[in-house]
Amino acid sequence: MAEHAPDASIFSLAPPLQHGPDVEETQQWLNTWRGPVEFSYHDLHIRVSGDLAVAHGYVRLAGRKVGAAPPVAFWFRGTLTLERQHGGWHIVHEHHSVPFYMDGSLRPAFDLRPER
Repeated sequence: MAEHAPDASIFSLAPPLQHGPDVEETQQWLNTWRGPVEFSYHDLHIRVSGDLAVAHGYVRLAGRKVGAAPPVAFWFRGTLTLERQHGGWHIVHEHHSVPFYMDGSLRPAFDLRPER
């Protein structure tokens, strides 16, 4: 969480709708995984203007959940807003989202992959 500003606003996949950086909460989430967790940005586009930067792209989350046999792997969308503070760049807003099917089922679209 060191790359986040202390007052960062995080809109992650898990509830609640908004929270701030929380080391204990992050550790509790990591404890639901067995072994390493891949959380990597791809096709990242970055725009910088003065002391603000916005980055957006795709995020791949993969690993093995505790109590689940097959590995988990899926893609979702990610946006980061950064601000230059105290001599470095810090995340002030982080937003992740999974699209869902608009067919009435409200199913998350975990089967989508970035077009290459």
